[in-house]
Amino acid sequence: MCRPAVAVLISLLLGWIPGVLADPAAASGSGSQTVVRLGIDPSFPPVEFVDAQGRHAGLVADYLALLSQRSGLRFEPQLGLSWEAAYRRGLSGEIDVFASVARTPERENDFSFIGPYLTLPSLVITRRDYPGIGTLERLGGETLAVVAGYAEVDLIRRHYPEIRMLRVASVAEGLKAVARGEATATLTGQAVYLHEMQRLGLSNLKAG
Repeated sequence: MCRPAVAVLISLLLGWIPGVLADPAAASGSGSQTVVRLGIDPSFPPVEFVDAQGRHAGLVADYLALLSQRSGLRFEPQLGLSWEAAYRRGLSGEIDVFASVARTPERENDFSFIGPYLTLPSLVITRRDYPGIGTLERLGGETLAVVAGYAEVDLIRRHYPEIRMLRVASVAEGLKAVARGEATATLTGQAVYLHEMQRLGLSNLKAG
């Protein structure tokens, strides 16, 4: 059974000066704190999300707070963007760093990766009435809800072209699409699946 591994890692854009990490004052030539424009996923809880107060939150935010204390860097989340929009800004150089992004051969052409510091295996999520265990191999001809801009889009296009993709804005929208019968399955990490299942009150889904 094939399950894609979603790696959560620090990824620096090619061209970002490595010395800045070792010497935060080097970028500005002064003792001021170096500001790093941070691209975020606003809806991937509990790993990374924007909370009800509009703040960057989750495991990634906590990790970066510690990194900021130790390095002197100040990470400035770029709020108000979908993951797809943030990713495009990274490609254009309007964002300096991502702290939660899956590593793929395609992305290695555009980004320099450091890590991973956490790896989250993806699960195939189906409705409870789906017969047997959900796998990508069994989804040929079926509809899979995938978040626009996520690495799964490239993975499915490359390895499972027979699967129809329904692009959604977030993991939550993908889960709801499966619950409503608009898609046969979706992909996400176990921690995210359990968090969103409870938050959304969905009871007709299963993992694997």
